[in-house]
Amino acid sequence: MITRSTLGLSGFGVSGETRPRRGSAILGDVPPSGQQLVMMMDRVFAKTLVRAREIKSFEVTPARSVGWEVSVRSDHDVVQRQYSDWHRVERALTRFTREISELRRQGWVDA
Repeated sequence: MITRSTLGLSGFGVSGETRPRRGSAILGDVPPSGQQLVMMMDRVFAKTLVRAREIKSFEVTPARSVGWEVSVRSDHDVVQRQYSDWHRVERALTRFTREISELRRQGWVDA
């Protein structure tokens, strides 16, 4: 299950829910401060790992129009998808978590 700590959202007044709530700018019950909202709108999830000269980045950001952009960057490759369904984003985050764990087992470290 995707949680606020998995998404890097702890401390931003969010609940443990994994989908946007109607009538709220972000996940949760407590309205964020202006600075927190800007930070939340900038990135939902970001993690970069390195090994020797290799770099791999995982990122989820709000899309310019509607929904979220999900991307994986690896050296010269970029795979980007745009989703309007939060459940697809959750599945992508689950894949990211698994892949990040596997990369760490292979000796990759946080950048």
